[in-house]
Amino acid sequence: MDDVDTSTESPYTRLGGHAGVERAVAALYVRIWADPELGPYFHRTDKDAQRRRLTQLLAAALGGPDAYTGKGLRQAHAGRGITHRHFSILASHAADVLTDLGVEDEVVDDVLEFIASARPDVVGDPT
Repeated sequence: MDDVDTSTESPYTRLGGHAGVERAVAALYVRIWADPELGPYFHRTDKDAQRRRLTQLLAAALGGPDAYTGKGLRQAHAGRGITHRHFSILASHAADVLTDLGVEDEVVDDVLEFIASARPDVVGDPT
């Protein structure tokens, strides 16, 4: 059997398209909502809407066919008091989820690169 050349496929496609992004986001939120430091940030959040928004954002960022139409990250996270520590915990959960799902290392790197690029817009507290 010939190896499939995935070098021209977007990270979105390599993650499994919309269904793959949706599966990863759902697993990520299970961890986030159970985390004693991150969970409280979401106690008043519509969890279904939150999953949909992150799925749409991540899908678009990874090369999916649809544009993200939600609030900008800076606007959505303003005043939340999110620290670098909290952001790092979220990134660690994302890496663990993707690894647990068997996602290719290159795609994990792409997702983590996107997450890292969002840090300045999400973190509101420099500590």
